[in-house]
Amino acid sequence: MVDGEQAELRDMLANMSPAIADLLTEMMQVEGLTREQTRAFRDRIVSLNAEARNDEEKTALVFAFTALMDKVEALELIDPSSLNHFRKLREADYRMLLCVQATVDGVMQPGLLENVAQREVHAGRLAPDNDFREFIAAGAAALGKQPSPPKRGGWLGRLLGWTRYSSFEK
Repeated sequence: MVDGEQAELRDMLANMSPAIADLLTEMMQVEGLTREQTRAFRDRIVSLNAEARNDEEKTALVFAFTALMDKVEALELIDPSSLNHFRKLREADYRMLLCVQATVDGVMQPGLLENVAQREVHAGRLAPDNDFREFIAAGAAALGKQPSPPKRGGWLGRLLGWTRYSSFEK
C-alpha cells in the first residue's frame, strides 16, 4: 500500500466504531487462519453487522465477511466433501447480513434492501441475475424504493463498493 492509501485506510478506520475498526485491523494482520479464528471472526462480523451505524461500516463488514470466506476456501480449511455444504451456509450468512442491513426498527425495508443489493452488485459480490437479487428487485418494485444510498469515491470506496452509480441517480 502506498502512503496515500494507508492514510485513507487510517481515516476510514478512525471514522468507524472502535469494535469494527479493531476487527478489520485484526483481520488484516492475520497471517494464517484456523477454523477457530474463522468462527470467531465470522461471529464478530455478524454481531457487529447488527450494530453498524452507517453505510461505510455495513459495507466494510460485508467486505470482511467475503474476504474471510474466500480465505477459508483458499486455505482449504473445509474438507472437500463438505465444500458444497459450506458454500450453502456461506450464501445463507451473506443473505442474512444484507437483510439485517436493510432492517429499520425491526422491520425489513424492501427499498433499502434493493439499495444494499445494488451496492453489492456494483461491488461484484452479487450477480445481477442471482435469484436472491431478482427476489429483492421484485419486492422493491412492488413495495417501493427508498432514497438513494450515499455516494463515495476513491480507491478504497471502489474496493468496498462505495462508488457513484448512475443507476441510483434517478
